Amino acid sequence: MLALVLADVGARLSGNEGRIAAVRAEVDRDRASMNAMREEQKHLGTWPFAAAWREWDPNREMEHFQRFAQ
Repeated sequence: MLALVLADVGARLSGNEGRIAAVRAEVDRDRASMNAMREEQKHLGTWPFAAAWREWDPNREMEHFQRFAQ
């Protein structure tokens, strides 16, 4: 997550529109993948070690790491 945020900030700082678009596409793909994992969390049922995964939110985690990059 932190790597994605740093890549996004670095691309924006470079001012290179092509790089910004490429990094943004990568961030969007990774977010879609993480959101798909979030949907799969619903199938964990009552597995005893699943509590941490049920509470994990990729969007909230991205916002958390964006604070470090600014």
